Parts: sequence; structure tokens; C-alpha cells
Amino acid sequence: ARFAAAAPFPLLAANLDTGAEPALDGRIRAGRLFGRGGARIALIGLITEDTPNISSPGPRLRFTDPAEAAERLPAQFSGGQRQRIAIARALALSPELLIADEPVSALDVSIQAQIVNLLRELKESRGIALLVIAHDLALVHQLSDRIAVLYLGRVVEEGPADRVVLAPQHPYTAALLSASPQPDPRAARRRIVLKGEPPSALERPGGCAFHPRCPVARPRCAAEAPTLAPAVGGGQVACFFPGELPGPIAGA
Repeated sequence: ARFAAAAPFPLLAANLDTGAEPALDGRIRAGRLFGRGGARIALIGLITEDTPNISSPGPRLRFTDPAEAAERLPAQFSGGQRQRIAIARALALSPELLIADEPVSALDVSIQAQIVNLLRELKESRGIALLVIAHDLALVHQLSDRIAVLYLGRVVEEGPADRVVLAPQHPYTAALLSASPQPDPRAARRRIVLKGEPPSALERPGGCAFHPRCPVARPRCAAEAPTLAPAVGGGQVACFFPGELPGPIAGA
């Protein structure tokens, strides 16, 4: 397969074999589900048996007792285990591209770190390209070489991951970054609070779609829609006044 997707909520995701049933049907034990379609997903690693294991140290797609895991119902798996199962089912197709849609949104912080490390290992050891879709730019930064920021379904900024995070050019990017938790309590923060509610993508505002909520909007922003143009430091930005909002962390 050229690409596969790891669903954000594995318990409700469409079954990869039939396209109709839940990926983890609550009435069927895990051992039966994993064996469907000839995928032969091994419970000891939750990956296809003819695909080599990840050799580098770090978190694995594993259970300590495969036989016991095979007898579980889906509700008996933790959120982290379900997410690993979703990733394993996608890897069974040996994809070149793995689409991870909100891969850690429903997990606690410690499990989030394990899934992030796992995705990084897959990227580095197997050469799989990752397309990560998430609201948390700090998470995206850990896994990405390039980042594209969308507002109402359109790209407003894109570029090398370090540049987008450390020197955002679009005010919406700066606002998203200011909402990310900062591990260093001594770092001065500039919290950017956007006014109003996001408009409907079906009824986009005139001019720049972000101008009703933008802290640096000018009359021109309501009259014209900016197009993507080269950004300082690489990439592109769709803004008439790029870089006017500094990074949310002092010194960024």
C-alpha cells in the first residue's frame, strides 16, 4: 500500500478489512479481530509477523502476555494500547506514508510521550513518511520536518518546522503556539488570546478570513485576501503584515 491511516479514536474507526464494522468491535475478542483478512497481526508485537521488529531501543507495540491479550474485549484495552493497535493495523499494509490524525489527543501525558517516541522510531527505522494532523504545534514540531498551518481549511503558513515554531510569521500560528504548555516555568510567556469565535468555513469572512479575530488586522485585511508569499527564514505565509506578533516565548 502507498499510504495508511492511524485513526484518532480506534474504538470507533472503520474496519480496515470490511470498511463497515468497528475496528475494535466491542462484542468480538481481540484475537479474532487481529486475524481477519490474513493480516496475521501478532499480539506479541501487534505488527505483521513478516515485518521486522524495530531494532532500536524504546517503546514497542507489545503486550507482556499475548495469549491473555487475545482473549480481551476491546473495552479491556487502555487508550494507549488501542492507539498502538490502530498504528499496528496501519503498519500491516507496509505503507510508504502513515497519516496520523490527532494521534495522542485522547491520551494522558505519559502515554502521549510513548506514542510520539514510537512514531519517531517508525519514521527513522523504517523510512515511513508521516503526515501528522493535530492542533498541538508542539507535538507536530517533535515529529515533523515541515509544518503547514491551516485556518478555515486553507494554508496560512508553511515552512521548515523549526522556523515555523521559533519564528512564526502568521498571527494565527503565533496564537496556536502561545497555547502550548511550556516545560520551563522560568520562561516568560506571551499568551495571545484571540477574540470572538471561529467563523464557519462555509461562510468565510471577506478579505483575510482571520481578520475578525486578528490582533494586528488593518483595514486592508478586511478588503483583500492575502496569498501565500515567501516568508523570512523559509517557507510561505499568507499575511499582509507577517511577523508583527513575536513568538509566544521570550527569546523565540
